[in-house]
Amino acid sequence: MDFKKSLKDIAGKIKKSIDTAQKNYQYNLKAEGIKMEILLKFKMEDLRRICKVKGISTKKVVRTDFDPEKFSIVEEKAEITRKDELARRMAAKLSLEEIIHYAKKYGVNYQKELEELKDFEKELFETGEEETKDSVEDYEKKITEVEKYTITRAKYEFEELLKTIRDKFKPETVRNEEDLEKQLYQFLSGKLSERRIERQVYVEGSMRIDLVVDGKYGIEVKIADSAQKLHTLTGQVLFYKENFEEVIAVILETGANVDIDKFARKLEEYGIHVIRLFGTVKRLGKKGDVIIIKRR
Repeated sequence: MDFKKSLKDIAGKIKKSIDTAQKNYQYNLKAEGIKMEILLKFKMEDLRRICKVKGISTKKVVRTDFDPEKFSIVEEKAEITRKDELARRMAAKLSLEEIIHYAKKYGVNYQKELEELKDFEKELFETGEEETKDSVEDYEKKITEVEKYTITRAKYEFEELLKTIRDKFKPETVRNEEDLEKQLYQFLSGKLSERRIERQVYVEGSMRIDLVVDGKYGIEVKIADSAQKLHTLTGQVLFYKENFEEVIAVILETGANVDIDKFARKLEEYGIHVIRLFGTVKRLGKKGDVIIIKRR
């Protein structure tokens, strides 16, 4: 009798487990649909910006060929132009909490879809009114906590990057901006080895920014030996500001009379972080003699 009862209990637990798994599967399917509905409310350019920050490719394979010489597959890629196609890829990469975070940032309404998901959860799992009320509150709290943690973590990461460059980077003698960029890249790769540092990253397929950290912080370097260079820098960083969460302008002062203070104030007004460095620039004169422009 006890043996039969045990078998019955086991069978009941298995059935309950299968039933729960099926419900979880249905809930996850619904959640994926909700993610898509919210993402489709974004503007296409905002979806691309989010992809840039999160490291999600906005390109798709349109053609593949076999290269017999390299004995490998060669892929031809093109930009995704359909919003639903890009949203589908993002929904697979981002959690619901992340999507809600960006919806708040870009002013996209998501409350209706979230309420629909909560009602579906209530019906699916047959929760009571009080239990549902608590679970909704917990869910909202979870979203807030995730968002707060994300913002806090991002702020810490960016402050660490700023402080590392400002307080610890002491460039050696450079000939040009490429030298300065290489030195900064090597310095950050060593000091922040656990973070992703990239050089010469294309932005919207047209311009290349000098350095990108974690896919979301852009850095542009300039040697301030002419006012024209600082004008160029201003246009560059304002363009990059539209594509990255934060942008840093690293300016190496040379002693040239270019009114760096004015440019720095203007950039900071636009939300660009300015770091001014003092170093040594060495160039060859017309007769091959070395010209020291500025000593640290």
